[in-house]
Amino acid sequence: SLKKTITVSASDAGAGLAAKAYRFHNGTGWSEWSDSASYEVGSNGTYRVEIRDALGNSVEKSVTVSHIDTAAPEADLGCDDSEWGLTKTITVSASDAGVGLHSQAYRFNGGEWVSENTFEVSANGTYTIEVRDALGNTTTKTVSVTKIDTVKPEADLTCDDSQWSLKKTITVSASDAGAGL
Repeated sequence: SLKKTITVSASDAGAGLAAKAYRFHNGTGWSEWSDSASYEVGSNGTYRVEIRDALGNSVEKSVTVSHIDTAAPEADLGCDDSEWGLTKTITVSASDAGVGLHSQAYRFNGGEWVSENTFEVSANGTYTIEVRDALGNTTTKTVSVTKIDTVKPEADLTCDDSQWSLKKTITVSASDAGAGL
């Protein structure tokens, strides 16, 4: 989880607990006692609480918290943009050392969260992929695609047909600004 609550229960069979019976290690002063006391923590570590009775006798207890995960998943994007093509596939490689990835861990360009880690694109541009873990910690990566060519080449045919002859020459001139001819 992102936070944990430490709950303290205490009793004293002799003089009873002091009116201000406990304090957590975070440096705050003594606090009023009710049936229990709690303290919310947002990071892993060892937390101490001191409890005292009405005569000033005290005991210190500690608890170790080790399952708080606020770290974003690790992610890398792959897209072979070295050759021209009609489409490109973006592949996400991701892992999370804490709670693990969410069952629907991937979001493409702000769309719906999905479980598939590959995305096919058919236009050049910059694409954003988000990856989340099971607690909602996210990381965002972008990839630029530049070698998609869906534009037809341009072509011109010319022929000098102004005079009669046995043969004619047709000249073809063509160009393609993308992948080439």
